[in-house]
Amino acid sequence: MLEQQRNELEGQRKLLSAKGTVPPSAVALNDYVHMLSTLIEQEQASLAAAQLPSPGTALAYYDKAERTAGFIREEAQQLVDEELRYYQPVYKQIQEENVRMNRLGAAVFIVNTLLSIAVAFWISRSITEPVSRLVGMARHIAKGQLDTEPPPSLRRTSSVSCPTPSGKCSPT
Repeated sequence: MLEQQRNELEGQRKLLSAKGTVPPSAVALNDYVHMLSTLIEQEQASLAAAQLPSPGTALAYYDKAERTAGFIREEAQQLVDEELRYYQPVYKQIQEENVRMNRLGAAVFIVNTLLSIAVAFWISRSITEPVSRLVGMARHIAKGQLDTEPPPSLRRTSSVSCPTPSGKCSPT
């Protein structure tokens, strides 16, 4: 188990050493990598001292390794905090853009609704107005007023007279 943890720490150290750093945290990340190296060295020294007959030396190395592990935890938290502070303006910009897009979506919805209402009203008027004129004409005819002229929009623009002497219908 100790060997597995050591391998994981060594892998983390190599990964962090090879990784490009974010400019504001370059020093902190470098310090973190050095602390990982120190922890690995202290762990190896503690294991080597554990093989000796004097347990006090191994205990001293183990105590140093534990303190270094505590510093590593604190430094890791500081790195995370620094990384979050570094990206905070980006998060804020994303949130502002999200609010702007929500407002734009609401505006598009409102305009679309108003246009739909206007088109529906226009279509219904284009249907009901001619029907209303026809109903008015039918009422006049029902009252016996047969000489009522149809409204201008209902009149034919051309008339056809049939039959002509040639037997063909022709517009007049």
